[in-house]
Amino acid sequence: MLISEPYRALQADLHARFDYGHGGDAAECAEIVRGLAPSSVLDYGCGQGHLARLLEGIEVEEYDPAIPGKQDEPGKADVVVCADVLEHIEPELLGNVLLHLYACTRRHIVLVIATGPSRKVMADGRTAHLIVRPADWWHSRLSGLFELDRFEDRSVAGRGVLAVCRPRVFTVPPLLPVVKVRSTSAVSDEMRNEQVRANCARIPARLEINLPAHNRVAHLACFGPSLAQTWPEIAMGAARGGDVFTVSGAHRFLIDRGIVPLAHIDCDPRPHKAAQLGEPDRRVQYWLASCIAPAYLDKLGGYDVRLWHSYNGKASRIAFQLDPGCEMIVGDGSVGLRAMSILYTRGYRRFEIHGMDCSFSGGEAHAGEHLGKPQDAVSVKCGDRWFETSAPFVTYARFFHKQLSMMLDADIRLHGDGLLQHMNKET
Repeated sequence: MLISEPYRALQADLHARFDYGHGGDAAECAEIVRGLAPSSVLDYGCGQGHLARLLEGIEVEEYDPAIPGKQDEPGKADVVVCADVLEHIEPELLGNVLLHLYACTRRHIVLVIATGPSRKVMADGRTAHLIVRPADWWHSRLSGLFELDRFEDRSVAGRGVLAVCRPRVFTVPPLLPVVKVRSTSAVSDEMRNEQVRANCARIPARLEINLPAHNRVAHLACFGPSLAQTWPEIAMGAARGGDVFTVSGAHRFLIDRGIVPLAHIDCDPRPHKAAQLGEPDRRVQYWLASCIAPAYLDKLGGYDVRLWHSYNGKASRIAFQLDPGCEMIVGDGSVGLRAMSILYTRGYRRFEIHGMDCSFSGGEAHAGEHLGKPQDAVSVKCGDRWFETSAPFVTYARFFHKQLSMMLDADIRLHGDGLLQHMNKET
């Protein structure tokens, strides 16, 4: 979501009552755009369309969600101009808007951002600038997605920030050498769909996703061996008000140490995962993929269980038959990656991740007893270190960086000392 419907109405009202969105910096933006010699331009938050009139001879697409006729989803353009817009964005949706701008920009983006309050007042009594932040805050916020070729702080003169940026190119780091891994599903598509059908009929509650971004911290505990060393950090994070989430055997591991997660997440359709859960706890919500084994739900009768749909290719289409209009969670083969996707869709942008090692320690793949099939060990070198790992773990480590490409505005910290943590130290 880029703008809430109530706020869209407030913006439309401002356009009706004021000479609003006229583009006071349009002339300077037009001069910069001509110097970049684009074949196409997107005026993002175009207001009254002053920029397009100044760029005669250049194809200009106009987008503004508060102006009828300019509300359609824009395409990509060589140069995107976003002038006097970002300070008006609802703060909880700023991350979404920046990602949208990133997706729309082929070569350059020209930004003008006010850093002081607005004299215009909306119908609900708020001033029109919802985000009033200094230039260095905007520099930090933009640099995660964009290379800042030009960044000028003009706030002393009352003109805010001018920036000319290029989209960052994100690459997956190398990991040498591994053989090609072919993954197979844990159960057949037929069995998975039978379980989806039965579980959806049994559990009416669905996990709400696509929530606005917020500032709460998600402490995600996976069951890699380093969890045995870093779990006290989770306790400290919870004491400071962070939200704790578990996957796999981390559920009982933390509860046995006095740390009660807000929710436990699972998506494995095999029945042994019900035993791996251990004794459930009524203080915990259980966010389970609809394809989970029915034995899992047998164990959780009377507990707070909410289902979500896991994307697993074409076989997942049954979810749309059972829950029309539903959205699906990606994350390849790892429940840790699926959990990251779920938490991101629920608005988390700050992640402290424990136990996502993708490697063994002392021959052990987990922080405690694990009921899954033992994995054949392989050795891989990353940077100056060798790690004992497995083919599935290497696949998950590679997919982790694919996951990051879908969470570009997230702040993610990996705790512990494993293959995945070392890959991120090396890049």
